Amino acid sequence: MKAEHRKELETNVLADRMGRMVKRVRENPRRRTTLYVVAGVIIVVAAYLFMNRISTNKEENSRRWMLLDDGAGPAMELLRRSHGDTNQGKAARFQEAWDILWKGVRFLGQGPVMKVPFRDQQGVPVVKEISPFEFLDVAQERYTSLKTDCAGDPFWEPEAAYHLAVIEEARAIANPDNLKVAKAAYEAVANEHKASAWGKLAGRRAEMLSDARGENTARLYTQMREFFGFREKAQIPFPNILPPPPLVPEPTIKK
Repeated sequence: MKAEHRKELETNVLADRMGRMVKRVRENPRRRTTLYVVAGVIIVVAAYLFMNRISTNKEENSRRWMLLDDGAGPAMELLRRSHGDTNQGKAARFQEAWDILWKGVRFLGQGPVMKVPFRDQQGVPVVKEISPFEFLDVAQERYTSLKTDCAGDPFWEPEAAYHLAVIEEARAIANPDNLKVAKAAYEAVANEHKASAWGKLAGRRAEMLSDARGENTARLYTQMREFFGFREKAQIPFPNILPPPPLVPEPTIKK
């Protein structure tokens, strides 16, 4: 009896083991199938998100180009403020810096202090005194920031560096030593960006400030310094040949 009972127990244990083995064999394919399905879903979702991001980036990039092509004040301001690190934002920043710089250069012809007529909030004509060097200071800040942000760019970095040299040369109308500073700045641009159009232009400008041509340029700046009143002259002053500017809205200098 005991032998039969032991044999029956051994049979049950063997059957139980066989049953578990069959169950595992049946379950493993299901687990693999589940893993494959989950992995497939993850891949599909990741691909969708990736393609959607690419599409969104393209649309946003196109919208920025449209804003730059628009060229209106609000559009350019949006590019400078919200997208200043993009190609379109940098282009808008360069345009703003150039506009401020050349306003300053033009206003140097008005003398050390420029009187600008404008209308206040009540519409009353008033005159505000502005130094043209304020515009050069702001332009220098803009181009210095652009030179840093565009470091390594073969096109924009030399453009920013060249205009920083132009600013130094413009200051020579009040300080003749700035011609030496400008010449060194032009030479640096020419040496560091030889393959760039701005580098070649800087090289030619550096030559204009050297040797005999440099002496002629220095004399020209001396004459302009005296003519526009940046230095007192013990001779009969030149007549004011520049007409007064028209009434315009109050100029703002962003810092």
